[in-house]
Amino acid sequence: MMVVVWRCVLVMLVVMCACLCGYTEAVGGAKSRQRPQRRPPKEPKVEPVDQLIPTQNINIPQMTGKWYLLNVASKCPHLIKHGTQVEPTTMTLSQSSTPDKTLSVSTKTRHNHQCWEILQVYYLTPTSGRLILNGKFSRNHTCISRFLALIITFCWEECFVILILSYPPGTQPGRNTEISIKETDYTTYAIIYYRKYGKVTMKLYSRVTDDLSEPLLTKFEEQAEKQGLGLAYHFPFPTYSHCGDTDQDHIINCVPTC
Repeated sequence: MMVVVWRCVLVMLVVMCACLCGYTEAVGGAKSRQRPQRRPPKEPKVEPVDQLIPTQNINIPQMTGKWYLLNVASKCPHLIKHGTQVEPTTMTLSQSSTPDKTLSVSTKTRHNHQCWEILQVYYLTPTSGRLILNGKFSRNHTCISRFLALIITFCWEECFVILILSYPPGTQPGRNTEISIKETDYTTYAIIYYRKYGKVTMKLYSRVTDDLSEPLLTKFEEQAEKQGLGLAYHFPFPTYSHCGDTDQDHIINCVPTC
């Protein structure tokens, strides 16, 4: 009888030990199991800052009048290749008296020792200081016969206008040039941005032919640097021998388009 009792006790002890061991492993396993890591919160999407937003509220009537081009910051291939051959250039702005909200632009420069004048129109936008140059061209325009002779002029002006010759007439509605009068004091200097095909060209204008002060030149250089336009992409323009009046045979009228 005693043998049977001891056998029962031994069996019970074995069962209890097995249960305790299983419980310990289970608890240990629970403690050692790594909890799933939470995914880090997504960083809020930051919209890129539009570099063409003017830094001030631009008064268009005060921008009218004559401006002398002093410097251009651009990666235009033609400028990179022929940047030492640029000619003195002026831009004259006049506000239209019609209610179509446009700004008339007259650009004068020299090509092959001959003065030329290019007439364009910039369209005002609801944003102060931002304008649009219509990119819809037509090869049938009477000025196109002279366009090829002045491709050097148009290249620095819009940097990519040469590409229009690769498209059928009137099929470039999305190829406008965005223009931003970034900063000006109206009487001394103006920094103007031109953006086309996602690429930016910057121009520094002055009311007089004299060189601007060092702080203003530094300001232009610093803004250009932010656009990836270091000094290697700066092209100073002559400040002498600017064109005066031009005869009708040397006027390219690109109004409303060219």
